[in-house]
Parts: sequence; C-alpha cells; structure tokens
Amino acid sequence: FDATVTAEVDRRVQVREVEHGEALTAARAEATEQGARDSALATLTAMIKGNPGDTLEAVQFRSAVQDMVLAIHGGGDNENDLYVSYSAGPLSVTVTDYYYPVSAPADFFNYSDEDGIHILEASAAADLGMASVMAAFNFLGDSDNSFWVEASIPLAALSGDVEVGLTLGAGNGVYTTDGDPGLVSVSLDVSDGDYFGSYILNPEAEISFLVIGRSF
Repeated sequence: FDATVTAEVDRRVQVREVEHGEALTAARAEATEQGARDSALATLTAMIKGNPGDTLEAVQFRSAVQDMVLAIHGGGDNENDLYVSYSAGPLSVTVTDYYYPVSAPADFFNYSDEDGIHILEASAAADLGMASVMAAFNFLGDSDNSFWVEASIPLAALSGDVEVGLTLGAGNGVYTTDGDPGLVSVSLDVSDGDYFGSYILNPEAEISFLVIGRSF
C-alpha cells in the first residue's frame, strides 16, 4: 500500500489546522460585522472551522474554501513548496523549502532562521514491506524545530478491489495546539489507482475531517 501522497496530505492538514486557526477566527468575526458579502464569507469560514484542510497533492473542497477566504482577507494562505528528493530502492530522502510570500514578498532570498520567511525541512522515508515509515523535522525558520513521525500499515483483510491502510502520525510544535509532542493523526486510507480518500481523526485537537483527491 503506497500511502505517500495520503500521508503527506494528512501531515500538512495538521499544519494548516494550527497555522490558520487564529486567521480563520478573525475572518469570521469581521465577516459577521459587515454586509451581505461578508456574511457569505462568515458562512464559508464556519464551514472550515471544524474541518481544516490543505491542498498539497489533493483536490479537497474544504481546503479550496479555506484558500478563498484567506485570499480575500489578505492572501495569508499563499505558500510555495520547493523540494529535492532522492530515492534508492525502498529509501528516500527529501529537503523541502516552505516559502510564504505574504510574510515578506520582497525577501525571497532571506533565509534568516529568526525571520522564518522560509522553513526548511529534512525528511526520510522507508518502505519496509509490512509498513512504511517517515520522519521529518524543520531545521531552519521554525523556532520549535518541529518534528513529524508516522507509520502506514496496509489492512489486507479489508482490501479487495481497493487498497485500505491505516496511518498514525505524531508531532510537536506547529503540528499540535500546545506545541507539545502528541498523536495528531489517525487516518483510515483508501486508494484505487490515481484516486484516494482518507477519514482522519486528530485526537489531540478532537476533530475529524475527510480528504478526497486524485494524484497526477
């Protein structure tokens, strides 16, 4: 069971849940005080509040709504993810550069650890046959040096025409509501060719949400 795309979506969902919580609350309050246009924004924001999401390699409706609300209220969800990856058999290593243009639109080349305009992450993954595992940590631009670890296990007994698996993810810093290490993702994953879906429970934040997407 190849859960690479689903696992990465699960992980980025946790980041979005923490990063945009305050922004979404502010957007909702502002929309409530204004006219018909902002009333519509309040409705959209309410849709997102219980089901935060991300659009990394998935087409996710709620995430698209979140992006639209944040774009209207200042473009805070604009993110460029640049990465290099190397694979050798069942092992792979990746370095990712998360850049947020809204933070400093004229400072693309500012890699100051204190400013946090760029967050650099190193990750490694391995397919062990009976399970796949991945670990990552932010080594620049994140004062918490947040880490993420996860394991994906195929559920052969439930697999037939589609592949079914279980993914567990844990992290700290930007991945949790209080910054302390914790289990933040329990995901039941289903895939069929290029299509995949996940029902994800975040025990730490006590929320759940659904991801449906297609890989290209």
